[in-house]
Amino acid sequence: MTNTEETLAEVTVEEEVQALNTQQASGRPARHIDDNKAYKELSEFHERAISECGIGRFHWMLLAACGMGLAADTAELLVLGFVLPSAEVDFCISQTEKRVLGVVTYTGLATGALLWGCMADRVGRRRTLLTAMTLAAIFDLMAALMPTFGTFLTARLLGGIGLGGSLPILIAYFSEFIPRPQRVKFLCALLACWAFGGIYVALMAWAILPKTGVMVVLDGQEHFSAWHIFLIVCAIPTPLAVIGLLALPESPRILLQIGHESEALVIYQRIFQKNHPKLTVDEYKVSETDLPSSQKHKLRRENSQDDKEQATSHPTTVRQKSILSVLSYTLVNFGSLISKIFAANHRRATLPIIVTWVFASFGYYGLSLWFPEYVKYLKGQDFKLKASTLMNVSYSDIQFNQSIENMIYVNGRFTNVRFQNLILNHVVFDSCHFEQVSFIKIKSSRSLFRNSTILQSTFVDTDFFPYRFEGCHMEDTTFDSMDAFCPLDFDYNIHLGEVFLEQLIGELSLIPGLVLAALLMDRFGRARLISISLLLCSLLTLTLAAVQSPEAVIGVEAAFNVFFAVGLASLTVASTETCPTYIRATGWGLINTLSRGAGLAGLFVYDSMLECTVLASCFVTSGVMLTSAVVSLLIIETRHTLL
Repeated sequence: MTNTEETLAEVTVEEEVQALNTQQASGRPARHIDDNKAYKELSEFHERAISECGIGRFHWMLLAACGMGLAADTAELLVLGFVLPSAEVDFCISQTEKRVLGVVTYTGLATGALLWGCMADRVGRRRTLLTAMTLAAIFDLMAALMPTFGTFLTARLLGGIGLGGSLPILIAYFSEFIPRPQRVKFLCALLACWAFGGIYVALMAWAILPKTGVMVVLDGQEHFSAWHIFLIVCAIPTPLAVIGLLALPESPRILLQIGHESEALVIYQRIFQKNHPKLTVDEYKVSETDLPSSQKHKLRRENSQDDKEQATSHPTTVRQKSILSVLSYTLVNFGSLISKIFAANHRRATLPIIVTWVFASFGYYGLSLWFPEYVKYLKGQDFKLKASTLMNVSYSDIQFNQSIENMIYVNGRFTNVRFQNLILNHVVFDSCHFEQVSFIKIKSSRSLFRNSTILQSTFVDTDFFPYRFEGCHMEDTTFDSMDAFCPLDFDYNIHLGEVFLEQLIGELSLIPGLVLAALLMDRFGRARLISISLLLCSLLTLTLAAVQSPEAVIGVEAAFNVFFAVGLASLTVASTETCPTYIRATGWGLINTLSRGAGLAGLFVYDSMLECTVLASCFVTSGVMLTSAVVSLLIIETRHTLL
């Protein structure tokens, strides 16, 4: 542990505030660190100090490390959708269990966001980040190696709790190193890493995972199937982020906030030297004489021993020396920590931000599920229309050894026929007669025998479970060496290569939106850009009612992501500037938790609407995005805010 981290562990923002309140109760003048004037002076000093450091090598290292962390967050969300078909086969999980897996992932991320966010405002950004992301790296690797669904589920939950802290703390931590004139561009660059994480996952899925339903089943027969390798590869950004963070210092802004001015100055000087390797520290224009060291900014430890004893004896004042003790304090005082965000002097600014995030996340995450599922539905309908029907055909004394797909046999007659080493994909035998027929080494998907007669026939090494026979009459028919591993009926008619490509297009389309946001945000303002982008998203979703082809749906999705990325970037910057330093990570944690919760609710709502008409999804999404656009009008403009 560094000296900075040890000091942060001993004296935290809450401790300082409690000490000040104790002093006020004793009759001496109070020194409120969160007083508006004092906070403004600290912010002005920080802005001057970080601006004097310039932009250079340090900031590119910072962007690389924090960008890896955000890429890891994206990977945690997206890998599940890619591996579900393979995990479904390997673990033989039902539709309900697949939903549970999604719930567990979102729950872990949501829980971790709030938990680590609260801790980051108490013991510092860097230390909390390192702990959270190390935990995530360990359990994400374990998840890739788990042999059963239960252990996989548990590892995913714990990994999600660890990684949940990455996004809220990383944004707070990153922004506190950036001068105000460059803040928008650098935060947009950081969010681009979030999109690059999605691009990385899509490319790795294309390179590693099986691309058709049949390939998924065949891959599932391997001892260590491809989706385990895919999970390991997609977990790489997390340990890389940890390594990068080890080379970075604590946020000087949080050090200033708790009065550790000298340590903050050392960090400013380190940043200056990193950005200007040919210059010496003496050429840095901020010195100890410039520190905001008036009485109201001094540390409690600089006061009399009497002040220390009173602060220590305060019932809610604690001295934290380890992450575990800070975690315990956070859990015990959870309500009071969160209530600071809704305090009278903050709620006018924070409430509109939070409500906008909730509605926008509901629509975005829900639509992210709906787009690929609707494309799949359109292709499924086209597949059904292309089904071939053979009526009153008769086969005798022949062997079928080539797979049959999308075929319906009606009133067919099969005598002394052999089906061997093939796949029946979406094949229906309706009112057919089978006599002395052998089915050997058959794999099937969405295939069945309906109202058929089966006489003196044998089924060897097949997956023809009882549910594949509807209203059939059998005599002298035997079933041997049944594939008893999993009785579920997997759909082979999935083309994952197209899903990977669609996901890649969706993630790539976020980049132009982030570029637009970087160019327009300082000119138009955060609040205005949020409203305009979300309104455009609302109007765009209405066009889905007229879209009939998969290609057109993907095009609408790409356009939606461009507009949403503009709003996402503007909301991110506004949220960072709205929350003051001493509650910034907590505020981001709450925003992230509520957004994940809204996203999870969106997944369930949109999943239920897949059976409805496309108009239902259009109107729900349009209404939700319109609501978020209207609420965003109440967001206070923050473009001139200092952190």
